[in-house]
Amino acid sequence: HPTPSPPTGSAANPTAHIATADAANPSLSAPTTSSNNILLPRLLSDAKQISKVTLRGTMLAEDGMRTLARMENIRCLVLLHGSYNQSRLDLNKDEFAKLNLLIVNCPKITEIKFEHGSAPKLEKIVWTFDQRTTLSGIEHLPRLKELEFTGHSLPDQVKEGIDKHKDTVHCTHYKPERQDQTVRSTGKEDSVPSCLYIWKDKDWRRRN
Repeated sequence: HPTPSPPTGSAANPTAHIATADAANPSLSAPTTSSNNILLPRLLSDAKQISKVTLRGTMLAEDGMRTLARMENIRCLVLLHGSYNQSRLDLNKDEFAKLNLLIVNCPKITEIKFEHGSAPKLEKIVWTFDQRTTLSGIEHLPRLKELEFTGHSLPDQVKEGIDKHKDTVHCTHYKPERQDQTVRSTGKEDSVPSCLYIWKDKDWRRRN
């Protein structure tokens, strides 16, 4: 199951695609943007215009993420391989005030935690992972409508979080097939939807 791409930006709301020189183009001789003193000024210089940020290979540190979280106009954040150097992604109170889509496909990140008052406009979380993960605090996201996971099992605390949420949250789980079986049948590696969980009226409903 491919990770969805954020919509393309416009002149008024550009997308910042940030990657290390090696990740973007191995032939480039330009310095890497993996250090915060290069990456953050580059983002902050256009902070009022940037609404979509995609990071790959930047190995952003925690203090860098805090700075990024204070950029008021980010509506879409995409964290790809090597984007963050911490295993836990914390979203704290008053951070990512306008974020409505979070896409994570970074193996380093195994836990995402939302504090009360963080990302108040977040509507959808897409997370691809290959190991055990934890997602906590989603009950603090008042506008959350949809969760989409690709991995062998649902993250810990997801059901508990949806149980506490005031509204209906749709949760889709794509479970990867074994690579050898998939390649034989389709000629390529793929993921198939394991099931769709819909939480409503305090009753888990599973749709195969």
